[in-house]
Amino acid sequence: MRHILSVVTMAFVAATASAELQLHNVSAEATGPGGAVVSYSSSATGGPDDENGRPQNGVRCSPASGSLFALGTTRVSCAGTDGSTGAFEVTVADTTPPVLTLPRDFTVKGTSSAGAVVTFQASASDLVDGSVAASCIPASGSQFPSGSTSVQCTATDAHQNSASGRFSVTVTEALPPPPPLETHDITAEATGPGGAVVTFTITGGGSGDDENGRPATSATCAPASGSLFALGKTHVACTATDSRGTVATWSGVGLAGATFYVRAGGQISVVPCGFTSCQPPGRKR
Repeated sequence: MRHILSVVTMAFVAATASAELQLHNVSAEATGPGGAVVSYSSSATGGPDDENGRPQNGVRCSPASGSLFALGTTRVSCAGTDGSTGAFEVTVADTTPPVLTLPRDFTVKGTSSAGAVVTFQASASDLVDGSVAASCIPASGSQFPSGSTSVQCTATDAHQNSASGRFSVTVTEALPPPPPLETHDITAEATGPGGAVVTFTITGGGSGDDENGRPATSATCAPASGSLFALGKTHVACTATDSRGTVATWSGVGLAGATFYVRAGGQISVVPCGFTSCQPPGRKR
């Protein structure tokens, strides 16, 4: 009886599992108009070993970590050294509001009973958009009433991020100009062929100190008190200025003062006039 011997050969194939890429979506804030430099981490686990017994868990991605990513969403593709692949997203957004540059609180002098027209500078800058317009209420160039007014300003960038701020403008009440100077004729006796040295005192309209404790009115004259006055009539023009710089007016003539005459050796009449118009003694204005 013949016996047949069968030999069965079995082949064993080692299964090789692919690496699992560890990838995660990333969000970042824009730092400029180009977007933002974004760094991320990527890794692989569970991959096979190479011929030397080392794990094949390297990962390469594009764009690489540390690249400049534009505003919006960018897809990053990755591949492991064992051939495994994957992807994730990097999103760069602009959520930072502009920065306002506003004046500090300030005070202006009223120019009339209605207050004063006030101008100021307000601006804004944005990391992504650069210069951004600032809008204020009341606007620069508006009529501000006497007292304190709050100015509210806002700025909005292209991605609808808004910033707001405020400052105060105080308008002081306008003071009326000082009354005309009190002047009187002066008659002095000549002391020599050149005439006489004459001193005089000018009293400005009003009296007392202002709200800061300074003299309310000061006056200057030309020729000044203590000058040598020649024989005959000399025209002396004086101007009063209060502590706020308001100049006295006379008979409606702007930037005018009171005028009187000094005569060495005779008496004359008081003649008030402006710098641009003056009537000689004895004539009506």
